[in-house]
Amino acid sequence: MTFLNTVRSKESYFESIEIQSKSSKIHKIRTYEQFDKFSKSKFKVSLEEMIDELLKQKPIDMNQNTCDVFQQWINSLVKSGKAPATIITVVSHMKQYFNYRGIKLTTSDMNSVNMPKKLKEEKYPLTKEEIRTILDNSSYQRKTLYLTLTGSLI
Repeated sequence: MTFLNTVRSKESYFESIEIQSKSSKIHKIRTYEQFDKFSKSKFKVSLEEMIDELLKQKPIDMNQNTCDVFQQWINSLVKSGKAPATIITVVSHMKQYFNYRGIKLTTSDMNSVNMPKKLKEEKYPLTKEEIRTILDNSSYQRKTLYLTLTGSLI
């Protein structure tokens, strides 16, 4: 086998992410394991077997079926209580892995996958009673800091 004809596998993917930070590598490996576990429980095949089967399909069917699998995985993550930001991150990691293995998912392909939305928390100013409660439970040094901050409108 020459260097021009290398086989892209799980092992070669894990080698390719060696240059990334330790936390990124760990997160990507855990995401892979989580998706593999989902694949085994839902479809009774490993992730590698699923990818091999998808690669045998026509490109249009391959992309559509891959997006359907992603949607089912996202639905299971939502049901398990994962935060939307976490789901978006792990889907991105798996999309990178599928891309590495030869299943190229474009942005338009992924538009058919419904992602959870991040909830935006509305911010509001503290009331005088809330400030008093904070001050009553603070040390003298912190009281000085908090009073200075409230007086300077920060």
